[in-house]
Amino acid sequence: MSIRWKLFILLLLVTLAPILLLRLNAQQSMREVGDDLAERTSSALIENVGDSLKRLVEDHARLLKRERQLLETTLELQSSRISQFNAGRLFLHPSAERDTDRTSVLDAGLYCNSTATGECVAFGVDDSKLVEFQGGWGRWWAGRPEKTDHPYVPIFRESFNEYGEMLMWTLYARTGKGLLLYPAPPLGVFNQEWRDDGVSGGLYGGMGMMQDGSSMMQHGMGMSRGMMRGMMRGMEGMHEDMRRMWRGIQNLLPPPGKGSTKTVWHGPMQDPMTGRAVFVIVRPLLSAAGEAEGRTAFVVPVNALFHAGVHLPDISKSMQAYMVNVEGGRLRIVASTVRRQNPVHGDEAHMGWRLSGAEAIYLGETDGEGVSEIAADLTDEKSGIAVQPLGGRESIWVYAPVGLSGLHLILVAPEKDVVAKAEALGDYVENRIHGQVRTTGIILIFALAAILAVSFLLSRSMTRRLKILARQARRLSEGDFDARSDVGGHDEIGELGRVLDNTGPALSEHVCIKEALNVAMEVQQALLPDGSPAFDGFEIAARCDYSDETGGDFYDFVPRSISDETTLLAVVGDVSGHGIPAALLMSSARAYLRSRAAQPGPPHAIVEHVNRQLSGDTFGTGQFVTLMLIELNAGGRELRWVRAGHEPALLFDPATGAMTELMGPGVSLGVDDDLTYETRGVDIAPGQIVVVGTDGIWEMRSPGGEMYGKERFHEAVRRHAHLDVRQMVDAIFDDLYAYLGHAPQEDDITLLIIKATDETGTNAG
Repeated sequence: MSIRWKLFILLLLVTLAPILLLRLNAQQSMREVGDDLAERTSSALIENVGDSLKRLVEDHARLLKRERQLLETTLELQSSRISQFNAGRLFLHPSAERDTDRTSVLDAGLYCNSTATGECVAFGVDDSKLVEFQGGWGRWWAGRPEKTDHPYVPIFRESFNEYGEMLMWTLYARTGKGLLLYPAPPLGVFNQEWRDDGVSGGLYGGMGMMQDGSSMMQHGMGMSRGMMRGMMRGMEGMHEDMRRMWRGIQNLLPPPGKGSTKTVWHGPMQDPMTGRAVFVIVRPLLSAAGEAEGRTAFVVPVNALFHAGVHLPDISKSMQAYMVNVEGGRLRIVASTVRRQNPVHGDEAHMGWRLSGAEAIYLGETDGEGVSEIAADLTDEKSGIAVQPLGGRESIWVYAPVGLSGLHLILVAPEKDVVAKAEALGDYVENRIHGQVRTTGIILIFALAAILAVSFLLSRSMTRRLKILARQARRLSEGDFDARSDVGGHDEIGELGRVLDNTGPALSEHVCIKEALNVAMEVQQALLPDGSPAFDGFEIAARCDYSDETGGDFYDFVPRSISDETTLLAVVGDVSGHGIPAALLMSSARAYLRSRAAQPGPPHAIVEHVNRQLSGDTFGTGQFVTLMLIELNAGGRELRWVRAGHEPALLFDPATGAMTELMGPGVSLGVDDDLTYETRGVDIAPGQIVVVGTDGIWEMRSPGGEMYGKERFHEAVRRHAHLDVRQMVDAIFDDLYAYLGHAPQEDDITLLIIKATDETGTNAG
């Protein structure tokens, strides 16, 4: 890229960048404020709605508990009044309760039949009468139902006076005497054929009821034989409808259990006369002697106990309420809310409950694991709030147990409906930002044109000298360290020219030093043994890796043959520090050791000689050398060693797993020229292994800064002891570098391994 374009970019950055950054910062701030405001509003809305709904379901649970107790108490009172009436201790007659001015407490909107279009057609009931089904209990009715102002009407009406807004029917099954149903619906309801078109005939629609209530059968003396056969076929169809209805009525009054004296709740189930979801509360009636004489029951619409549907539209038109059971960690839907039109008031917001039917339907079964967590909470009788998809749409779930027949109430509202206001607020802020961006863009276009003209004018005075400097830099990169630019001036370009002029000599000196280091590294590497020696009765291998070009670690093998005794000195040393000084002291120590090893004397005499020589070299420098010298006898089993400040060698026996440190007194070499050292020995058996390392092994650190440590080192020795010595050395180094990872190597690493064998040693290198 040319200077002109760079200058253009520079001017662009100097002039427009601050404006642009301020503009972008303002836009970003506005966007963040908008997003934050929308997010906070969304969170607040979700939290408020969740808390409101949670209070709603919990209030329903408490209200249901209270209403359940009241209904059970009212049913118990009704049962007691019936028992007293049957025992002759209570006298009532419907005529005593007749009052033409009395206002009915019944909710006429409950008593209707739903059609296929969702319309509910009211059929009306009479709260001054009941319907009596003659015949024995336990089989379908053999006679016909009759409307009557039975003596029990005042008893039933009393219950409805107290809780008429919650009750739909009350039933009384008398042992061996049939069934009473209050309040009395039109008799045609009991012959209704539940078809999709919602059309039904009356109870005696097939027979043709006369205005006086008598049937055409009673007037059939003048009918022909054909008319009579047609009438009989109509009656057979009518009886099938009656059986269907009767089975539905029987389901409303299931047995409470043999010997049971408690009030039992059943449902939810479907009311056969209105199709509504209802609960049935059943209580047995006992005589004074304790014998069962029947059962009485309240039929309570589910919507009378679970009022949630009335409040759902206040939050979201799409909100849905579910009544569920927990089955195997899943939520089986028992009933759900459905929008209905009230046939009396025409209230479109009216919500009712619809049963799910016999087929098992599970709520949110395909919407993730959150449903199982909700099921677990409900199993533990816990209420809560969750944001969980339903049908692929993110929704707010509020749930609570209701303490009735294992049922739980769940309200689900689409999150989108709840946060609609927050999203509208975010859209408003986004639109304002787009307007600001358009205005800023027009201003920037004019500014760019002005900067482009200025940059081309100013660049002419700069490009000439910069080209000269570019040619000089190219010559330096090619190795011409005598190249000079001679660019004058007191500005930055002149300063750059002078720096480049001084760079040539500096680079020349650096190259010389680098070459000297390479030579030193080659010399030091040449001082290390080339491979490992073959020595009778032992396998030997060693390796040394430096952290710099040169280092202070070393190992060496010095054969000795004195007084007809063939021995081998294996030495591992560690010079303090790194680099050239350590490498020089290392080479001196190696030279002193080799020169003394050629003369007679025990191992400690060799070490004492090396110490005296090194002490003169290290005086005043603070440098020192740690050394571990091991002497091996050819074909023998005695191992002797001298320790001079070095970490003890390890003697490992794979047969027993025992690991022994070869200790011994001795200070590092070069500290004091008047030190004495001690030679120690131990018998070594075939298969046993001697390991000597430098502190760079256990002080190696992982990328996280943790040391490798001696325990890991000992474990590595045990883990790889089955390998030959060269493979064992390489395997331990592989472990070390795997532990080091991408971290830099901070110290030199040296490792010597000697394994005793039964055979003549071979060159393991």
